[in-house]
Amino acid sequence: LMGDWNIVTIPNALNTDIYAPRAKAACRARLGLPQNERLICFGAQGVNADPNKGFDLLVKILIALGKREEDQPIRCLVFGNTKDGPPSYGGIPATHLGRLTTDDMLIDTYCASDLVILPSRQENLPQVATEALSCGRPVMGFSTCGVKDVIVDGETGLLVPAFDTEHAADAVAQLLKQSERLEIYGENARQRAVREWSEPVVAAQYEECFRAAKAAFECT
Repeated sequence: LMGDWNIVTIPNALNTDIYAPRAKAACRARLGLPQNERLICFGAQGVNADPNKGFDLLVKILIALGKREEDQPIRCLVFGNTKDGPPSYGGIPATHLGRLTTDDMLIDTYCASDLVILPSRQENLPQVATEALSCGRPVMGFSTCGVKDVIVDGETGLLVPAFDTEHAADAVAQLLKQSERLEIYGENARQRAVREWSEPVVAAQYEECFRAAKAAFECT
């Protein structure tokens, strides 16, 4: 019935004035996090309640990371509904932040991190990723579903083969050793977020869509 209809895809809007970069050291201090560790971040509603979010895959990535000898210690930040959780995964220490109830807490968490991990099996346009990118933090995820729409591989983060946790662990380990690359990815991420998902940009797309629909209706 809709085969001849014009299809328009418009992303979810994000307030990029609020979700913006902050000083990493200050964010870590406010959250009581160590300054001398590489921090990777994972967040999902309920943490492991939805298998599509891939928390079990994250654990496999962390276990694989824990088998490597790294010059700089790595810690994983986990946020969701609960602060309950083991103190480490395969030797990688974990800090469970629980439910983050305000934008301010979320932004501090993203900006305290060096890298955000999105190990999802299925996604639409993942909000954790768009928020993190808007805060100037690169994101690594599996090359599947909507994850491919939000991460530009080698520009705003990394896409790795779907559900290959060993490959993902290698990618994380290598990227965390490259401060300059992380910084470049973060700058690119912020620019793309403002360009693609900021409220004025998305509002203009809706306006154009409505204008085109009105014109088409008037021609019938």
